[in-house]
Amino acid sequence: MTGAKLRAIIVIMYIRRTQTRNKNNGDSYYTHRLVQTKRVGEKVKQITLLNLGRHFDVPKKDWPTLCARLEQLLSAEPMLFDVACSARVEKAAQHIAHKLTVNQKLQADADAVIEASTASAKISSPSVPADLQQVDISTLQSAFPRSVGVEHLSLWAMAQVDFSGILRDLGFNSAQRSAA
Repeated sequence: MTGAKLRAIIVIMYIRRTQTRNKNNGDSYYTHRLVQTKRVGEKVKQITLLNLGRHFDVPKKDWPTLCARLEQLLSAEPMLFDVACSARVEKAAQHIAHKLTVNQKLQADADAVIEASTASAKISSPSVPADLQQVDISTLQSAFPRSVGVEHLSLWAMAQVDFSGILRDLGFNSAQRSAA
């Protein structure tokens, strides 16, 4: 590979405070944005990840801690050391991480719809190999778990002890057993 360049990617996240003016009355106010800076080779790109709004109430001295905690929450790999932060910063970090996760999912869904619509226009070959992936179950993390797993586990446990039969023996009719 002669002539190939090694490109380092450095990602930095920070909060930008910007002064804005109201067009109607000329009053000025500040807005806050979560910005990510990426350095790819010789170029620097700044991307606004989330508009935090006008009423962002985390003190400026806590912004670096908040950004470090956000990077920790959003990274796929566990950190060697936890970021020590106050309850207020932790709550803000969890809230912002949730918003970023939802926004990324919405963007991924939109990209998938666009990709599916362009792919449906193309004729695919019938011998497309399956896309199989290996997943290490012990490393999975869920930031926002749903209750479907718990409900499924409960139904399985009820079936194991024949809960419906117990209710029938106690005199419950079918409607009462279904409600239970």
